[in-house]
Amino acid sequence: SKGLRWVIDTTIGYPNAEPMDIQTWILGYRQPTVTHVYYRIYPIKDVPLETKELTDWLYQRFVEKEELLSHFYETGSFPSGPNQKRAISRKMTLSNVWLFFVQCFAFSSGFMWYCILQYFYESLF
Repeated sequence: SKGLRWVIDTTIGYPNAEPMDIQTWILGYRQPTVTHVYYRIYPIKDVPLETKELTDWLYQRFVEKEELLSHFYETGSFPSGPNQKRAISRKMTLSNVWLFFVQCFAFSSGFMWYCILQYFYESLF
């Protein structure tokens, strides 16, 4: 069966409540940091289709997110899930060298596509 089968709800917690901004991604000037991710998976059949019910369901997810983030910023970790004894954490770091190469690739591929499109545009007109 094709189509949407799952909704993945992701909540991200940053150390000291300092998310990485676009300048950090582009320039890579911040030291590698640990980012905490808490996610839940909902089968699409459990997500309401009617506007009112969907609005209520989404609102409840945001209420839960606020509770998760409050817990995270008080304790430094997300709470364990319903069937877990403890939350599972994995260290995820971003290397400045890796970010530099990703940005170099992004800028060079963007420039390449600009040149290709400019060539076709000038050829047609």
